[in-house]
Amino acid sequence: MTDDEFKRHYELLGAPLWGYLRHMTGDPDLAQDIAQDAFIRWYTNANPDLTDAQHKAFLYRTATRLVIDRYRREKRFERMTVEHEAGREPVHDLKIDLEEVLHRLSKKERTLLWLSYAENWTHEEIAGLLHLKKGSVKVLLFRARKKVLSMFKSES
Repeated sequence: MTDDEFKRHYELLGAPLWGYLRHMTGDPDLAQDIAQDAFIRWYTNANPDLTDAQHKAFLYRTATRLVIDRYRREKRFERMTVEHEAGREPVHDLKIDLEEVLHRLSKKERTLLWLSYAENWTHEEIAGLLHLKKGSVKVLLFRARKKVLSMFKSES
């Protein structure tokens, strides 16, 4: 891969990957560190003959695995960012904060919703990344949306 190809991919995927990792971990600095590690691994290991979509999937899969590995090592996989969110001040006057709702969801639910609605990934792409069946992705997204809606209804 040439430096120009790397730069093009980084400009195209850097910010979306950071956003995905930011919502996955709840920590912007950690998201930046993992994004950098993912790009390094992608640059050194990805097959240059892959399509843009395959490069994107490889990069996101690598980043997701880095997050999982990190939290497994720290034995905090199931309680990713709840502690640091407890002391923050609300950003606005809404009765319920969207970020608070997202952090009430499980890691898998947050990941599914983020990839589907923020990143506009297809069900097939999400299924490939998370090693699920396409039908399972549809069901899990439906349940996650229903859960978010019930949280908003209960708070209003």
